[in-house]
Amino acid sequence: MPKSPRATPKPSKMSLFRDYLVLLCDLRFSRYLTVQMLPIFYVLLVIGGVGVIGQFVWDAFAQTLLRGTVFLIATPMAVLIWVSACRALTEFLLAVFRMSEDVNRLAGIRPTVDKLDKFINGPSWISRLVGAVQTTNQQAKAPRATPAIHPEKTP
Repeated sequence: MPKSPRATPKPSKMSLFRDYLVLLCDLRFSRYLTVQMLPIFYVLLVIGGVGVIGQFVWDAFAQTLLRGTVFLIATPMAVLIWVSACRALTEFLLAVFRMSEDVNRLAGIRPTVDKLDKFINGPSWISRLVGAVQTTNQQAKAPRATPAIHPEKTP
């Protein structure tokens, strides 16, 4: 399969590690390291939760065979619930960080919003509005080029 001409080369592991160290030392917090670590966070949560569930099953077998069997049967459902909760938490965190980035971008358009505010709230916005209304009224009163439907009823 041929590569597209716009495909970017994959960065080396050394450059990724260097970028990671730069992010760790960024005291201005201009970029979020957490967003890049969310997949690792998700995997660690899932592995830790499955380990805890496995420990519960182990302890249940240590108490009685029946209790251990019940816990073993319930394990797939518990793992499914745990993985779903971890996924939902990770997606929530990712959405929060993406919203934060969007808010930062919106904060960058503040000068444009201020200029629009000065334009709208300036001293002449009513006169511009009144002028537009007067122009519309004059166009409505202008005689039409089409003939009247009932010429005998025109005054």
